[in-house]
Order: sequence, then C-alpha cells, then structure tokens
Amino acid sequence: MKNVNPWKLAAVFGALILIFAALKVFRSPGLQSNMPGNLVEFDSAQITDLIIVPAKKRDEIRLTRAGNWRLIQNNQTLRLEQGAGVNALRMLTVLKPERIMSRKKEKWDEFGVGDSTGTRVRVMNGASTEADIMVGRSAYNQMAGQRYGGTSYTFVRLTGESEVYAVEGFLDAQFNRGLDDWRDKSLLRIKKDSVFRISFQYPADSGFVVEKVGSMWIASSQRADSVKVKSYLGGLEYKNGTVFASSMAPGPPTATITFHTRKGIAATLDGWFTPAGTWILRSSLQPESAFVFDQAAVRDMLRGSRSFVSGTK
Repeated sequence: MKNVNPWKLAAVFGALILIFAALKVFRSPGLQSNMPGNLVEFDSAQITDLIIVPAKKRDEIRLTRAGNWRLIQNNQTLRLEQGAGVNALRMLTVLKPERIMSRKKEKWDEFGVGDSTGTRVRVMNGASTEADIMVGRSAYNQMAGQRYGGTSYTFVRLTGESEVYAVEGFLDAQFNRGLDDWRDKSLLRIKKDSVFRISFQYPADSGFVVEKVGSMWIASSQRADSVKVKSYLGGLEYKNGTVFASSMAPGPPTATITFHTRKGIAATLDGWFTPAGTWILRSSLQPESAFVFDQAAVRDMLRGSRSFVSGTK
C-alpha cells in the first residue's frame, strides 16, 4: 500500500469543508435567513377581538371578548362554541416559522395566502391592530417510509408583507370556517342522576310522565325498566345539534319534554314538526338557537311510554 501524503488529505478535507459551507450560504439564501422567532408578538391579555374573513365565504366574523367570548356577525350576537375563542387566540401566539417558502407575490395564490384566496385574521386591542395575518392552505408532511406520525403545517403571510412562511399546525381548519362552525351547538346538558321526573307533552293528550318512586321508575302507571330510563337520560346528558334552523318555528310547539330535579326544572326541550317532515328543536339551555333534526334523529328524544316499559323495544 502506497504512503498517503497527509498534506494532500488535509487539502481534500479542507476543500470539502469549503464546498459544504458554500452550499449552506448559496443554497436558497433568501428562503433560509432572516426568519423571525415568532411570526407575531402581542399581549394576549390585552386582546379584545379576533376579526376573521374566511376564504371559503368572505363574510366577516368577529370573536369578541368582554368577560366571556362572544360571536358577532352583522350586529347579531351569538353564543360562541365553548373554548373556541381561547383556542384560536392561543394558536396565534405560538406561530413559529419553520421556513420561508417564497417572497414572490405571484406565488401567493399557490400557497393560499393571496388577498382573495387566504383567510384574513386580525388581532385587535380595541381599535388597534396588533397582528394581521393571511392564513393559507394546510398540508401534511410525512417522511418516505414513515408509516405513522409526520408534521402538519400551514402557509401564512403577514398582511402588507411579501414573505410566505410555513408554520406548524392545521390553521386552515381552525380559521377558514363559516359562522355556524363557530357557534355553540349545545342542545341539552343534564345530569341524569339528578332527574327524577320526565314529562312528555304530545298532541291530543297523548303525553305521559316517567317518574322515580322510591328506587323504582314508573311510566304511565306501569313499572318502567330502570336501565332504559337511565340509558335515555344518559344519551341526553351531553346532546348537541348540528344544523342550525334559519328561523324559529311559528306557533306553539308540537311536543315539549320537561326534565325535573328535586330542586326544580333542569331543562325543557320544545319541538316543532315541519311540513318538510323534519323537526325543529329548541331547549331552555340556549333558547335563542334552534336546530333541525330529521325524524330518525329525534326518535331518541321524543319517546313513547312503551319504550320505557320492561319487555318492550
């Protein structure tokens, strides 16, 4: 084996180092440098509003904080889904750019952050704008050969600036939503173990009462199956609607269910049968909102007395 000249080895090694350094410096320098640690900086405690214009429907939505978070559109104040305001604000405080994707305006629409293709989110302290962000499309990055895991990210741009950043998380799903997606969908919240009487009011005096007497449940003077009663109440402990009614149904309700505790009425549920064959339901929990249900969906709520009696289905 020939002797290897150590000076030649050192020269080759030094050349490799220079090539590596050159690649780091000259490979897309505009996309790798000058990234902020956080995309935006503001004091969360001072924020009063989040003003959102979703890309899929260009109607402005306002999440406003005056004690509790509320939802406002066109001077209409609605209940906001529980935790939605806090979660949305928290997501905006931790936007850390992973890399710069582009500085070219003609690329904005490709990343979904153009003036007409992005979801605009303004973070407000009273009349002062603390941050103004265009939220673009989200994507998922999975390494080759990787079966599980991976990273979700979203393209974003600060309004008035040209840089498009990639930040971690699915922001598009969080902010690119219509009004009803933000609304509180609560229909009923009852504690099944506290209810001792359920009154069903139906047309033509076909109503009945399910009541707990001692340790036994009674339905229309017949012994009820306690498992069936508890199953019914358990299904209503945390009951949500999905489709909001565009307007309240006129006239008195077709059916009313009242849930009683030893301390009084826990909740009422009113239902209107519509000419379209659907039901509109509204509860005392959120009387300003009503939901549309099909007939199959209301069967678990608008029960007949036989459904509680032992030996019946």
